Amino acid sequence: MKQSNIWLIFMKSCLIFLALTSHVAAQGKWLTYTTEDGLVDNRIRSIAVDKNNTKWFATYLGVSSFDGITWKTYTSQNGLANDNVNAVAVDADNVKWFGTYGGVSSFDGTTWKTYTEDDGLAYHIVQTISVDRDNVKWFSTYRGITTFDGVSWKTFTTENSGILDNMAYAIGVDLHNEKWFSGYDGVSRFDGESWEIFTDKPVVTGKVYYVWAMAVDNDNVRWFGTFNRGVTAFDGNKWKIYNNENGLNFLFINSIAVGPDNMKWLGTDEGVACFDGTTWRHFTARDGLADNTVRAVAVDKDNVKWFGTFRDGITSYK
Repeated sequence: MKQSNIWLIFMKSCLIFLALTSHVAAQGKWLTYTTEDGLVDNRIRSIAVDKNNTKWFATYLGVSSFDGITWKTYTSQNGLANDNVNAVAVDADNVKWFGTYGGVSSFDGTTWKTYTEDDGLAYHIVQTISVDRDNVKWFSTYRGITTFDGVSWKTFTTENSGILDNMAYAIGVDLHNEKWFSGYDGVSRFDGESWEIFTDKPVVTGKVYYVWAMAVDNDNVRWFGTFNRGVTAFDGNKWKIYNNENGLNFLFINSIAVGPDNMKWLGTDEGVACFDGTTWRHFTARDGLADNTVRAVAVDKDNVKWFGTFRDGITSYK
């Protein structure tokens, strides 16, 4: 064999090796956890990260926590109001709050407490939870949005406030402590005194669809995920829609999370999309996701991404 041919084969082999290693590096490290690892249920509804970087997962059969080494499970036998859990959030005191089909439960690491209509909650089925900058908890129910400051309860409805709908599919708190509530045909904003409603024209395109997910990034840009019209960003002045016309290929948005690097991560019915402010990237089961239907997303303190799937457990990515 001629020396030139040997050199050509060598160079091609190097290029192939570099391409493969670059692909692996770009894909990062994917890990999937299921009931076989200690998760109580493979159907994930909500994820939250506490101050100790422990991850909390809300499922149909209870709650699981994972500190990176040990899995723990909590159910109604431990003090949870109901095993069917829609939402989890962590407050400023590192107390975990769980929205269930039997009311709201809180857990400080030692003691469980449950709150229902008898305490001041609008309704016992809680869809989502958010904690504002004053450590006030906001609970979305089918009969209104209830707040709890640790002492007093208050409920906002379409009858006594300017909120768009009685139930919010997502609640976001921005850097000015303004609360944002998603609805069927738009969003509501509450600054503590007055309400403002934004309807379908700035939030979605074409026919009105659910605003299903919400997050606020490090620049105070509000991000709204819709049922099948992509995502809309609002910087306080301008609205911008992202869909398959400008780089976002997955349009059914279930959850949005923002990393410490201000990267936006979207859980969708088709996989995961991420956005660095310029370029969209997309990940599916072919890349390492447990399943393409991702219902919940969170980013922990180490910038590890956690994706909760509809029926196949949790996938982490770093």
